[in-house]
Amino acid sequence: MAANARIDAALTRGRDDSRAGHVWADGDGLPRTRRIAIGDPQAAFATVMAILVPAFDKLKAWAKTNEIVTADDAELAAHPDVQKLYKAEIDRCAPDLADYEKIKRFKLVDKPFTMDGGELTPTLKVKRKFVIQKYADLIASMTR
Repeated sequence: MAANARIDAALTRGRDDSRAGHVWADGDGLPRTRRIAIGDPQAAFATVMAILVPAFDKLKAWAKTNEIVTADDAELAAHPDVQKLYKAEIDRCAPDLADYEKIKRFKLVDKPFTMDGGELTPTLKVKRKFVIQKYADLIASMTR
């Protein structure tokens, strides 16, 4: 199994308790994973990074239980307690991953990946190149 698929599976597949809806993850340390450059052709990721789309139904239930009130999904995704929750979720799901496969940096986005939005194929696989282009600024912010 390719490293990207292992990371995705660790966070989402077959897990009823997962709070991650869709995951894009990549990095230059991963075996059989292409190097990604944003803007500068010489620049590449030195660590595994991810863009996560929360499973907002589960996240909103958790927020209600923890008395976190926000105006919208974007504000909820940016809330410091939600960031801590997802960091803990990432760490909890990672024991079977090699160190070079573990997500070190991540960003939550408030819009789901969809076929209409261009992020998913008809078989609901993440279009990695499209996500890289669409979220180039967000990905670049993780490299700083």
